[in-house]
Amino acid sequence: MNIKPGYCACGKPLHYANKEVGGIVEKYSRERGETVEVVTLLGKFRVQRHFIALHGITAQELDLLAKAGVIERIS
Repeated sequence: MNIKPGYCACGKPLHYANKEVGGIVEKYSRERGETVEVVTLLGKFRVQRHFIALHGITAQELDLLAKAGVIERIS
């Protein structure tokens, strides 16, 4: 998972409809890291904070997103 600065993991430039929300997520990314670990019964995944804020995620789609290279399977 290689994400360019200023881009969403989906490949598009950050595309917030609300700039204020984008600023909040950007602040969290600087303070706590660009990604967050998501743990489910399917395993552990590394997901970009911006991707979660912009697209949301469900446990059912994590494996497909990992195979597509949008997120990273850790275990």
